[in-house]
Amino acid sequence: PTPPPPGPAPAAGPTLVTALAAQIVGQTITVSSDGQQGDKMIVGVNTKATVTESANVTLPQGWEQIVAPYWVGTMRFTLIAGPWAPTTNITLSQNAEIGWAAAVIRGASTIEAGTVKKRQADPTETTTCTAPALAGEGLVLGWAFERTSAGETAEQVSVSSGWEKVAFAAQEGANYQTVTLAKRTGTASDLRVSYPNAQGSNGAGVQVIARA
Repeated sequence: PTPPPPGPAPAAGPTLVTALAAQIVGQTITVSSDGQQGDKMIVGVNTKATVTESANVTLPQGWEQIVAPYWVGTMRFTLIAGPWAPTTNITLSQNAEIGWAAAVIRGASTIEAGTVKKRQADPTETTTCTAPALAGEGLVLGWAFERTSAGETAEQVSVSSGWEKVAFAAQEGANYQTVTLAKRTGTASDLRVSYPNAQGSNGAGVQVIARA
């Protein structure tokens, strides 16, 4: 008998379409990126934060907050996710010094954030930020947020084995916020981002998994 025709190939898991990052001083982040209808976007926003400077992110229509505003030292960060568009404007409640990093993802139905670890949490850190491991099938990304007045370049910031740095918002002048975005290339593991300068409070990391 004639064998039946092969069935359709299994759907590929979520993939990273593009990653980008930048610095601004202002009240609106404009993210212009490649993608297609049905893709999702995740944006990590890191701002300078003091008693008098604390900007809140306004969610674009159809977006959700996957990591609540997290204040540590003199910085405050959040992660938001929503549908991709060629240009997305993210507004803040007031002018701020901002670093951000975004990922465009294809083939994901759900997005879930793991646990945030700040530098002051055990084990304490000064020259690294750790995003605790997040297990499961899917595309795993890690964000590390940091703020320091000590000069550093993108080339001086590295990620641990099993991870690939895909975007980095570097310092610009007195805008000291940085954001590292990395993609997991190995098995479930902590993402450890290493920096050239010690800073004991302004730093934290978190992982995110995009599932089919």
